[in-house]
Amino acid sequence: MGCYIFLVEIIIVALIFNSTSGKIAFKKLEKLKVDPKSVTVTGFSSGGAQAMQFHLAHSSRLIGAGIFSGVPYLYGFGRKREDFFVNDIERFNTTEAIQATETYSIVGAIDPVEYLKNSRVYVYHGNKDSTVEPGSGVAIEDIYKHFSPNMLCNINVLEGEHGMPTDNYGGPCGRLNLANYMVNNCKYNGVYEMYNHLYGGNLTQPIQGSVGTVPLKGEFYQFDQSEFYVGGTPHSMDKVGFVYIPSDCEKKTCRLSFVFHGCLQNRQYFGDKFPRTTGYLEVAELNDIIQVYPQTARSRGNPRNPSGCWDWMGFTGEDYRKLSYVKILYSLLLPSLVSSLNFAIPNYVIFFI
Repeated sequence: MGCYIFLVEIIIVALIFNSTSGKIAFKKLEKLKVDPKSVTVTGFSSGGAQAMQFHLAHSSRLIGAGIFSGVPYLYGFGRKREDFFVNDIERFNTTEAIQATETYSIVGAIDPVEYLKNSRVYVYHGNKDSTVEPGSGVAIEDIYKHFSPNMLCNINVLEGEHGMPTDNYGGPCGRLNLANYMVNNCKYNGVYEMYNHLYGGNLTQPIQGSVGTVPLKGEFYQFDQSEFYVGGTPHSMDKVGFVYIPSDCEKKTCRLSFVFHGCLQNRQYFGDKFPRTTGYLEVAELNDIIQVYPQTARSRGNPRNPSGCWDWMGFTGEDYRKLSYVKILYSLLLPSLVSSLNFAIPNYVIFFI
């Protein structure tokens, strides 16, 4: 009964808030000056799982990953269905996940794990999370500790429910806040702490608060994701994504970060509320971080993905956990942003999740 009420509330909230914040420009993803040694990946919930998959697959080309309320690599293997809840983390064997990661590395299914030694990793998980058990954060930490010594973790410290933590926006920290787009006011700027760690410290912090305190002088626009599709729109992918270009990045070389929304946070449900209410844009503007927000699409067919989740359990096929699943986001989107002709990227031509 509780799950039914939860799903009804989601539908109502989505209907109320399924709009963007004013008119947003739509155009082709433009080529900009990006430092190829500054690329990070981050995400929340299923987007956190996607960030970890992305990072392990492409560790040679990423300097770090920031994971909020995510699911550990390979936890969902074999489920073959969309699911909100992670409530049996005790069954997950981190030793087996580490061994599988090493095997994938040896056979070339993901990048060599040696690259992870130089990566920075940030992990957040609230201790009241009823959607993805806090033990998931511990499991993520355990896997990464085996490969990467440079970690910053905030696990089971804040009285946080399932949501992105900010220091000035959202509902109560210990409550599931669907009406606030799953953003929690925990008096903690999670996005700043994450990026500050990934980029080695000394980033400029929005001192007035996480959200709405920094003039966003850059350009926020929708780009055509379908430009990268071959053979039609792929599984559970929208034709539109978001990108934010900080004001100084039109004339200088900037950092780049891929940002993955969680289930129910895509454009179809909440418009552009995920980037606009979580504090990502403010930190980006102050610190010259170009942000790309790929967007999923809900699907009621095959595969069934009504919540627009990223695939962390294999409903799009067994390759979800390997380089062949996540390589496309990197290999197609990044060259479109990087203007340097000598920045080598594999020439893959399929885009799907």
